[in-house]
Amino acid sequence: MIITMQSFIIPCLFLGIAGSVLHLDRTYVLQVMISRPLIASTIAGAILGDVLVGLSAGMVLELLWLGIQPLGTSIPPHDTLVSLVVPSAIILFQRIVDAPEMSTPAGIIAVSLLLSLPLGEVGRIVDIRLRKKNGVMLTEVRDEIGSGNIAPVARKVFRSIGAAGVWFFVLSFFSVALMTMILVLVISVIPDRLWTGLEIICLSIPIFGVVSILASGMSPIRFGAAFLTACVAFFLLAGVM
Repeated sequence: MIITMQSFIIPCLFLGIAGSVLHLDRTYVLQVMISRPLIASTIAGAILGDVLVGLSAGMVLELLWLGIQPLGTSIPPHDTLVSLVVPSAIILFQRIVDAPEMSTPAGIIAVSLLLSLPLGEVGRIVDIRLRKKNGVMLTEVRDEIGSGNIAPVARKVFRSIGAAGVWFFVLSFFSVALMTMILVLVISVIPDRLWTGLEIICLSIPIFGVVSILASGMSPIRFGAAFLTACVAFFLLAGVM
């Protein structure tokens, strides 16, 4: 197994830039929803030349986090970071082990997703700390405006945006690189008998997203009906029934 600059480091750098831009779309600038899992994963796949993997992972992740939005003071797990890492790790893993025949099996998506979930909390912690620093900066800006000194305001706004961009460039770069290496190690030791279960996990993940939307504000009876409906739909799609 030979890892070259061209096949690994450079793609990670591009993904780091993408992660920075996608994070800024969440709350800092733009906010045109390109940070949503479906779009973020597809962008990651497009950067690495495999849109199908990105789209496949994105559809699963979008349904998982369909009811979660970073609105107001709510700071949910960083689904954008996870959505960038999951398909990226899969595609880079396939390149490293030279296994294009693996295509986009649900089992590998499940493994990458399960391993990447903690990154959502890491991204959330970094986001919280950045917002706390912005709170301190906001107090300083108010004091400067109150004293009639408005010249530094724009500079501090750009500094805030720049800091967030740099932090998530670094976080995205190292997250993709680390998760790819972990995936290479983990995939090689997973017994064959576990792959069916992992595929079922991947196919069942969207159920939780569908239920969370259908059952929002519902009574326990309606929640049960929503969950049953989602399960029936899943089994029909999976060909079990």
